[in-house]
Amino acid sequence: MSKCLGDDPTLSLKLSEVMSDIGIREEIVLKRKRSYMLMETLNTITCLIQGKKITTYNLGSQSEGSTTIGLDSDIDTLFGYHDFNFILDWKEAKPGAGNVLLVQDETTAPGHCYLQCEKPNVNFAYFIIKKYFHLYGENKWLLKNTCFDEDLNLKYNQKNGPAHSFQGKVAYNDVDNVIAWHCKYWPREARQWLVNKGKGDWPTEDIRRECEATGCIIVPVSSNNSQYQDLEWRISTCLAERCLMFSLNITQMRCYVLMKMIFRKFTEQTSMVKLSSYVLKTVLFHCVKNSKSCEWTENKLFDCLKRCLSYLETCIRKQNCSHFFIPGNNLFRGKSPTFYKSALVRIQYLTNSNGQFLLKISLDQLNRRLNEKMTETISPGIQQAEAISEFISGLLINHIAVQLNICHLLHLLLVHNFGCLPIEFAQYVLTELNKIAIKSSENSLHRSVYKLIAPFMYSSLASAIASRDIDRMKYISPYTSILFMIGSSSDVSSGKLKFASALYCSGDMYNARCLLEHIEQKYDKYSIKTVCSCTEKDERGYEMIGFREKCMTGNEELIKDITSFCVKFLPSEKNCIPRELRYELFRSTANHKLYRKKHKQFWMDWAIVDSLPYLYFLQYKTYGRLKMAEKQTQAFIDFGIAIDTELALGHKETALNLIGQCFVQENKPDIALDMYIESLKISKINNAANVHICRLISALVNKSFHT
Repeated sequence: MSKCLGDDPTLSLKLSEVMSDIGIREEIVLKRKRSYMLMETLNTITCLIQGKKITTYNLGSQSEGSTTIGLDSDIDTLFGYHDFNFILDWKEAKPGAGNVLLVQDETTAPGHCYLQCEKPNVNFAYFIIKKYFHLYGENKWLLKNTCFDEDLNLKYNQKNGPAHSFQGKVAYNDVDNVIAWHCKYWPREARQWLVNKGKGDWPTEDIRRECEATGCIIVPVSSNNSQYQDLEWRISTCLAERCLMFSLNITQMRCYVLMKMIFRKFTEQTSMVKLSSYVLKTVLFHCVKNSKSCEWTENKLFDCLKRCLSYLETCIRKQNCSHFFIPGNNLFRGKSPTFYKSALVRIQYLTNSNGQFLLKISLDQLNRRLNEKMTETISPGIQQAEAISEFISGLLINHIAVQLNICHLLHLLLVHNFGCLPIEFAQYVLTELNKIAIKSSENSLHRSVYKLIAPFMYSSLASAIASRDIDRMKYISPYTSILFMIGSSSDVSSGKLKFASALYCSGDMYNARCLLEHIEQKYDKYSIKTVCSCTEKDERGYEMIGFREKCMTGNEELIKDITSFCVKFLPSEKNCIPRELRYELFRSTANHKLYRKKHKQFWMDWAIVDSLPYLYFLQYKTYGRLKMAEKQTQAFIDFGIAIDTELALGHKETALNLIGQCFVQENKPDIALDMYIESLKISKINNAANVHICRLISALVNKSFHT
């Protein structure tokens, strides 16, 4: 381009178009927000039913909608515990409420505090008291900020400040989990913010009140250079910050994303110390507060970006970037002289280049897209805006479906652990879900969560009752059939397959056949996404074009039409499980159980199989009972094809065990043995293939294959 980019009067509009094309437009931002709010509601309700006082918050760029495919931001999940009654004075203490005093003195950094607890119970072992508490002076019991580290159930890859980081699998973002305390009080140091107003009309009084109502989060991390590293806690206003982010208009959001892209690019290319997205967000807040809303429009995007960069340069020169709510908290505190020198050189280049730096940002092909817009030429190889929207929509639906499956597993774990009354406890879970939905009648997210999770629980309840029906009466009662039909709306296949499985086990082959053929007719292999979160497999199903296209037509309500969950059976449903699959209930010896990941592989005491292989297995068995040889042969062929071609199977070893038993039935023990060996290649232990090999060898010795 012959002239400086910043001199072109159309730059802002063209830049706005580019940001829209890469996914920073209102409908996609809103979809991101709703998806992550829905997932946090799913988690919170699951914790509530488990009797845990925990609220889940999805924070950061993903839930704000302030990210792109190229930025690939982490998912920040905060677990806010409500175990303590935080107070500002001991006069506010309540008997037996777990009172904790927020202490701030000359030794605490701005925005930080100590947590003084009541004297620990004398019955606590000494090592427990020493692990969690520090006795300061004669009678001040201070809670250590390391108290969560050893109690975290999941093994994390690293610790990043207060966050426990988990590396994402293919198709998943990395996850930063923060465990913290929720406090109802708005920070003392931030109270002045509630009355101080900037030059603009943002934030409004309503937004300020909403921010105050969020309280604060007490995060287990000390300030830089604190003399009490294991005792100081950060007072976080992350929930209030989310309120502010949700109130921004699309131009303000685009400006923030542009800043992140700029500094991501130039941090990678130089030795410049990284500027966190939190600093950039704070800069944006200050600039929005001190300007009129009319200045934040699409045709002024580049001017808004320059304003933010100029404010950031001022902060670097002053060596002070004030926290938006707590002015005394300098976000640059503890930075070295090298940081300021390097940052100043880089920011000066950006402010003096008159927009030319935009043509060096390759993230999301921003440079090529902008050049194409400005020169009105066509640049080959640029992904179209519609394809990007489809990709993001598919990824979001995939995340919701996986989170739904995890919550379903946790609900089933509750039922399983209840012992001899699984039916009663499944009914309890459904009752609690219904209560939450009724109490939150005005909360659309709670209603949506109920609609998502309830059918899965109805299906499991129906299967448990059907198992009892078959044991007592050898048939399924009309009431149980109604429960199955309610559960059939969970997704494309899993609820219906549980019903078909129960029909098969009760001897009702005609209705089992009709239902299985209906499932097959509705199962579009080119658009149905396989969902399983039981195993740590590489996930690629969300890339299917047919799936992504359908995801563009709605939100989470699409899950029932375009996803296929794995089929889960508890031991209490054993009479609804075909004999061949029932072996999965006994996949582990006592020794093998020692090698399980306790908090991830609890499902190994159940029988779980992917939907598509199970569909063809049931068809094979049902057609065999009905003496429909041609259809049985076709089902057997389809069964093998599904195992070979479905990339997203979470329980391929189980499918191989099932088809191995079918080969035994076909009088082909050598091929059956091959299937069991392939199964063991996936999992050597905690695998029913070990049992099947022993059975097969025994049958060969006795020259009897049909066992």
